[in-house]
Amino acid sequence: MRNDEQICFNGFSDDKDEEAGISVHRCVARLEKGIPNPKIRPVVDLPWSLSFVLSLYQNPTLAEPMLRMLFEQGGIACGLGTYRGVFGKFEVTQWE
Repeated sequence: MRNDEQICFNGFSDDKDEEAGISVHRCVARLEKGIPNPKIRPVVDLPWSLSFVLSLYQNPTLAEPMLRMLFEQGGIACGLGTYRGVFGKFEVTQWE
């Protein structure tokens, strides 16, 4: 969502969807010994948000407060996806 409206992908033209504010980021990560590891990632222009429902089944290993902490701290410290150094970071702004 962006400004309370759904972001609709319309397709890429020259690696961009100008209307949706989505582009393709291409780079090459270097692994040990300089081995190239090409990465192609979609990038959604800021600001944007995502809402989802997550079901946690009662179990002795993981309680809701710990799950919330993992999302809140992990989103800033680690993020999601590959090579998360500058990609995949997120912030939890609401938890119900």
